[in-house]
Amino acid sequence: MNLTRILKKMDLINGCKKIIFLGFLLAFGKPALNAMSLCDSIVNVVDTVKHISVKKKFKNGFPCGNWSYFSNSTFKIIKKEFYKKGVLQYTYFYNERGQVIESTDKKGKVKTYEPCNCKG
Repeated sequence: MNLTRILKKMDLINGCKKIIFLGFLLAFGKPALNAMSLCDSIVNVVDTVKHISVKKKFKNGFPCGNWSYFSNSTFKIIKKEFYKKGVLQYTYFYNERGQVIESTDKKGKVKTYEPCNCKG
């Protein structure tokens, strides 16, 4: 393969990466440098043995950003919610392997996913 073909392929790959990144920006809003740049406080709800069961974020007292819910037995994420300006935007439910199995958007539309049998 000559150099021109390789460079054209690289441009195509980089162009695809840019399009994918732009899609994420459109779907989820601007990227935050960290959780605190979007939200002003974080609350960790812990169980009796100090394991985190819920991570909540707030801005001006309203729900903000990602909220993560963890299993008390496996400590893996079982549910994630995303809030924007205090309003729930979407919810994702995970199986025991950490794969998304269901989502609900702010209009209540439920979508189910068929998890792969891959390792994870």
